[in-house]
Amino acid sequence: MKTTFPQKTLNAQSGFTLLEVMIAFALFAIGMTSVVAMSIQASRMGQSARNRMEALHVARAELEEIKRARFDDPILEVGNHAVVRGAFSGQVVVSDRDPGFTKEVVVRMQYPSFHHAAHVELEGVISRALH
Repeated sequence: MKTTFPQKTLNAQSGFTLLEVMIAFALFAIGMTSVVAMSIQASRMGQSARNRMEALHVARAELEEIKRARFDDPILEVGNHAVVRGAFSGQVVVSDRDPGFTKEVVVRMQYPSFHHAAHVELEGVISRALH
């Protein structure tokens, strides 16, 4: 006994219409646009984080250099001092915490961020007793 299976026949109802193909393509394009936009945003945020970490490293190095200076060194003179290290710029603010005995030092370094200029800030206290 021979078994036969029904054959599919092609008619006007088979396949996709042009409208269905265009809608599928539009949905695919919207999805891909979202993926590309998220990728660009993630790249910008990653670059901003790298800039922040490098600015923090520069600020930490500047603060360590200040801590090694003598208490009467000009770098520890009360006031604002401009700092430029490579691509980063900022300022060091020195103030008398206890005149003649301790000074407060604030190092602020600016770095580029993707939507605004930002900065990192480190603080330290320098004591005459330790120098």
